[in-house]
Amino acid sequence: AELSQVIKLVFRKALDEPHYCQTYADMIVILQQKYPEFPPETEGGRPQTLVRLVLNTAQEEYEALPKSIVPTEEQEEKFKGDKEGLDQEMGRQKKRLLANMRFIGNLYLRRVLAHAIVGAVVNELVLSKETPEELHVDCALTLVKTIGHTLDNDEKGKGPALVKTFLMRLRELEQRKIYSSRCNFEIKNMVDLQRNGWTEKAKHEAAKTLKEVHRNSRQPTNTLGTVLVGARPKLVLLNKTPKSPAPVQVEVEIDLKKPRNLVEYFADDGDAAALVEDWRALKMTDAQAALAVNDTIQRGVEGKAKKIPEAFKALVDGDVVPLKIIQVECK
Repeated sequence: AELSQVIKLVFRKALDEPHYCQTYADMIVILQQKYPEFPPETEGGRPQTLVRLVLNTAQEEYEALPKSIVPTEEQEEKFKGDKEGLDQEMGRQKKRLLANMRFIGNLYLRRVLAHAIVGAVVNELVLSKETPEELHVDCALTLVKTIGHTLDNDEKGKGPALVKTFLMRLRELEQRKIYSSRCNFEIKNMVDLQRNGWTEKAKHEAAKTLKEVHRNSRQPTNTLGTVLVGARPKLVLLNKTPKSPAPVQVEVEIDLKKPRNLVEYFADDGDAAALVEDWRALKMTDAQAALAVNDTIQRGVEGKAKKIPEAFKALVDGDVVPLKIIQVECK
């Protein structure tokens, strides 16, 4: 129950402070690494996973937000005679809805939410309706832009097909001239962005650490670079402190399914950085790592046996599995 409240608090902060939604998404990843599963709340119940809590919270937040920015009777009564206050309230609701799209996108980029969730949201907003609300088009544009490069380059998934269908739908809606000039401009910008390989000029600075601010202050500021829109973060590190000598550990039984699943994920997406960090998060001893490597070799990865050596090389290069273990277990 406590963790569920923490997840809801993180979601609330991400929607109230969209400028930091990437940071809050990283917080979810760190929580997932530290607390992947929890015992059932009732005897005989199923264990809870953090991913399931995140999915439930994301669904609750999405369903709770307004699907159109039209004042309710209560709001009109509350702001009676205060048009400026009512406009500000409507603007706040729209910003919160768009922030939810950005947060969902950032969770997808960090592999917390699956492709099916993103596809379902885009379908509900734009693809399944004859004439979507302009607000729904804005939401879909925000979500797809947040994950554009990653979704469009998902060679082994359905991402490129979703992007193609979405862009065709946008062109159709834009040609009907039913939305504001601003919305039509955003649609054209999305089409151009995909055509340009999801690169655009860096217009807005992301949140920076104090160290980054100091470093940038010593560099020229008149240069204008480009940014890759919707790219997956390279690394999400659980612990960035320098390595220290490993303490003596007592051998405990390890669930071999977890490391085997990581190799299967790598076989699907080829993301070596994610494999290394997820493997490191398991905190296995050398003996446990040897068991995991042997189990992977014996059971294999269905239909993708050629990917196993690549996975082992990534683990060795990432300094999470000693080369001697691979050599011994592969004999």
